[in-house]
Amino acid sequence: MSNPVITVEGLGKRYTLRHQARSGLLRDKLATLLRNPFRQLRENRATAEDFWALRDVNFSVNQGDVIGIIGRNGAGKSTLLKILSRITEPTTGRISIQGRIASLLEVGTGFHGELSGRENIFLNGAILGMKRAEIRKKFDEIVAFAEVEKFLDTPVKHYSSGMYVRLAFAVAAHLEPEILIVDEVLAVGDADFQRKCLLKMNDVTSRKAVRSCL
Repeated sequence: MSNPVITVEGLGKRYTLRHQARSGLLRDKLATLLRNPFRQLRENRATAEDFWALRDVNFSVNQGDVIGIIGRNGAGKSTLLKILSRITEPTTGRISIQGRIASLLEVGTGFHGELSGRENIFLNGAILGMKRAEIRKKFDEIVAFAEVEKFLDTPVKHYSSGMYVRLAFAVAAHLEPEILIVDEVLAVGDADFQRKCLLKMNDVTSRKAVRSCL
């Protein structure tokens, strides 16, 4: 029996929503303020309510699994992936993760806009815990996959969203993370690149270079 590389127990994420009282005409507000200033303060006071983006979520992912999270807009899919990627903290519950994670959640995740594409490749590799020699070994493959050779020494803040995603995915997939988490960011790329990414994910998971892919 395979040991789970991701275990989620009783996971919940709560946000506080604040609602401001509806504003009226300025002249009416000034008149109310002059007549009864305390009433105006009470009316301006924001009300708050709790919103649970996730509640009592339980699942496990075994080594080699490739899973997809499906749900309507606002169901909490991206919130869950951000918690698994350690971008945000859960309100309740427990998460156990065994392995090195690479996340590609939205355009620009993990990149520094002022640094060039070349510098960001090495930065992301270092964040993943890889040695410089390991990154150099994969460098040419990453650049070829991303198809950004001409812009490699250009700050990524000048990249188009498609170029950004191509390079980000190439880094995430080629630097051999043990767990790869991908959100809807690939929708930014064109159809050919999306197919290329899917083939790459199938390749790395079949070779077990990635323990799990979400």
